[in-house]
Amino acid sequence: MGEKFKEFYFTGDQRLHNLDELEKEYEQKSGDISSYRGRIFCPECRIAELAFTHKTSKKRAFLSTLPSSDHMANCSLKYESVSRREIRDYVSNLGEEEMQDRLEAMLNRMLPREREENQILANDEGDNPFTILVRREGRPNTRKCIPRKSLKSWFDKDEENNVFLFYGSVHLEVKEFKTKLGETQYRLIVKTKQDGEWRIKTTIYRGKNKDEIDQHQNYDLAIIGQIEFYNNHPQIKTVSSSSIMFRIR
Repeated sequence: MGEKFKEFYFTGDQRLHNLDELEKEYEQKSGDISSYRGRIFCPECRIAELAFTHKTSKKRAFLSTLPSSDHMANCSLKYESVSRREIRDYVSNLGEEEMQDRLEAMLNRMLPREREENQILANDEGDNPFTILVRREGRPNTRKCIPRKSLKSWFDKDEENNVFLFYGSVHLEVKEFKTKLGETQYRLIVKTKQDGEWRIKTTIYRGKNKDEIDQHQNYDLAIIGQIEFYNNHPQIKTVSSSSIMFRIR
């Protein structure tokens, strides 16, 4: 269950932080994370308190909900994470317009335009775009969540082939390349701001789709896809051709 928490809400500064920041603190201070203890909460509802478990030789570090703490009724992160097969089945039954509406609803939650990137709306009401209803033949249907991952966070090889909603404020650039058969295809180059500069974070394979991009604009980007590594460089593969959305910030 802890794998879905890639970030947390910190009451110390009332902002979202990536899990790798907490891992770094643990390593640099020989396990002393007392400045965080009792102050890290669910990044969505901000009500459920989270506990940190450091990495071992066999497991990555993770966050989990304290047994004595409850999420809000509408919080997606109280549910089990969706599997790759389940999200593929779900997306395959959505039309392109429905998929875009879902992604825009996710962006409106994670990157509302009137607020900074790491300040999401708390306690939002209404249908939760991060949950889906998984239909199981001969068994009751169950609700599951789509785990999310900031494009600012570290991409770990252990996460390869796991499905996430990737999101962030980025710069984009279209890169043309030729296949072995001589076909023209395209990649989106994704840049995130690091130490005040826009640097390449990852790429997105787009096949024959040539996106209309202004490489000098800031974009909000949402992708439902999985990480794959090529020559040690991360690439995001979309679940479908429509499971990506970008809009000018």
